[in-house]
Amino acid sequence: MKDRASGEAYVIKMIQRIVQDHPPEGNEHELGVIVQDAANRGIYRAKLDFISEWADEPQEKVVIQ
Repeated sequence: MKDRASGEAYVIKMIQRIVQDHPPEGNEHELGVIVQDAANRGIYRAKLDFISEWADEPQEKVVIQ
């Protein structure tokens, strides 16, 4: 990677592609990617937690942050 920003962007695109190609099944999933340097040391980590659940009671509005 040229720099940290391009490395981070690449990892985020990879996670998006993995989720598109292999959508989560079930209610809870965790996906993580670790970038290693030439000495196999972890230098960057990205993690995505996916949780889906029914609300016990209807919500007034849904807020996605």
